[in-house]
Amino acid sequence: MVLMLQIKAMVLVELEFQVLFSFPQSSFLKSPLLVTQNPILAVRNPILAVRNPILAVRNPILAVRNPISVVRNPILGGRTLIDTWFRPLLGHQM
Repeated sequence: MVLMLQIKAMVLVELEFQVLFSFPQSSFLKSPLLVTQNPILAVRNPILAVRNPILAVRNPILAVRNPISVVRNPILGGRTLIDTWFRPLLGHQM
């Protein structure tokens, strides 16, 4: 059961990768504000976190929903640890 879920997850990531990169890549690279201001877009596209470190830093929700992006992007993983564990303790003053 677990193996089947992992295979399905890998297939979904591969499909998202194909859809994402079937468009011209320059549109994403030239518009970083487009991805940083759309957290829903980030949650549904884990590949975006890998290719856009700005996106990873500005969207802590992304790491919670996409463990693959945390593993492949250490900036995202570190920032999420701060957001998830320390920010509530400090009263959002970071």
